[in-house]
Amino acid sequence: MSCPNDAVKIETGIEIADEHDAAGYYFYYFDKKNNKKHFLPDPDATDDIFHTMLELKKYFLDNNLTNGEPIWTGCIVEIDIKNSKLILNLSMSGLLVFLKMMTNINH
Repeated sequence: MSCPNDAVKIETGIEIADEHDAAGYYFYYFDKKNNKKHFLPDPDATDDIFHTMLELKKYFLDNNLTNGEPIWTGCIVEIDIKNSKLILNLSMSGLLVFLKMMTNINH
């Protein structure tokens, strides 16, 4: 996914429809002065994100990772470019289920 050159952090959100046929998105980035700005990603990015999230939902369901609870419906992804960190917050009916995957995104 492409982002503005002055981005030090990216935040994107996706909410998937119950029918799994549509989704809503938002894309923000933060510059070096921590100003939050909206941006439009490469057009293929939203399709890639949508299909990846559907695969992740299927993985959670196939591997019984919901602990009997309803599956999450969306997520917020934060990419800290400066510190090479990825944070994935899964949301379920307005409740955030924090699955913080602190990882080095260079690997």
